[in-house]
Formats: sequence, structure tokens, C-alpha cells
Amino acid sequence: MLASLTLVGLPNAVAFAREFTRSSLHHGASADVVDSAELIVSELVTNAVEAGGLSMTTPVSAVSRRHFIHVVISVQGGQLLLEVWDAGNGTPTRQPVNPDAEHGRGLFLVETLSQRWGVVPSPHSGKTVWCVLALAVAGPAEPLTAEASPPPAPLLPLPRRTMPHSYRSAPSSTPHSAPPLDAEDMERVLVGLARL
Repeated sequence: MLASLTLVGLPNAVAFAREFTRSSLHHGASADVVDSAELIVSELVTNAVEAGGLSMTTPVSAVSRRHFIHVVISVQGGQLLLEVWDAGNGTPTRQPVNPDAEHGRGLFLVETLSQRWGVVPSPHSGKTVWCVLALAVAGPAEPLTAEASPPPAPLLPLPRRTMPHSYRSAPSSTPHSAPPLDAEDMERVLVGLARL
């Protein structure tokens, strides 16, 4: 797996999913692949959000695990696999394209931009809508199989955690612990969390 993200199915989840996809693929895929993947994830997450029925005014107490959406991006054998899980049990189907309609083109776009796509019911509940894109333009795509060789190294280098110099050199019984936040910094953190 390259990257995964869990969202609450609110309307703003679509923007988070787009940014997550773009940043996850930024250094390892062509601009065309990144644009296609971003659009596909946007459409799939939009469908999941609409199926969940939450709005931005929904009280937090009404949100449950069934409103979660999981986005997974992985690479296998030169192919990019995009997966979006939601708790809905229905199977999405592509609608006939109506040029005058404001909605209904999502799965048509997924089908057009990907090599193949499908829906898999989840063993416990919900479903995963998946699609495959080629990372390279040349040649036919290799099939995704469970027996495939181990996945390649992640496209993005994993960041190394380093301790600031002042913390490394300070003698302490717990040498790698950061000093506690003062009251003013704690207040800023709490205000920031409340805005989320």
C-alpha cells in the first residue's frame, strides 16, 4: 500500500480526498495519471458522501462508523490501484450519460479514465469500489493478482523523524520527550481542534 486515508462522509471530504490523492502521487506519477486519479477518487468519494446522507450541519452525535469512508492508493506491477470503501450495501451502476444532467457522470468518468473498475462487497459490511490505472503509457497493463511479486517500494520517500537539536542534547531522564505546552500554546491547539 502506498497511502490510506479515513474520512467522515461530510461534503468537505471530497476536497480532502482530492488533496490526499494529489499529494500521495505527486513525486511518483505523471501529471496525467495524477489528474485522472484525483478526478476518479473525487467521483467515488462524492458517491460515498451522497450515500451517507450527512450534511455540514449534521451534529457530531449523529456521526457513526457507518459514515466513514476509506481511501486506499497502492501500486502493483506498474499499475495504480485506487479503492474507496463505504458502509453502503448498494452496488453503484453507471447511468446513461445525459448531457443536460448535473449529476450521473461519475462512474462514466471512472470507466473512461481507468483500465478497469469494479465493486466488491466487504465481508463485514459495505463495499469497495476500485479501479486500475496504468502508471506508464506504453504496453498492455499487467493483471493484478494475489500471486503477484511483492509490491514495489513506495513512490514517495518516507520522511525521517528527527529530534530538534535542543531536545537531543538536553540531559533528561527521558531524552526524547518534548517539553510540555504552556497554557497559551495549549489554548491555541484547542481552538484549532475546535475549528476542525
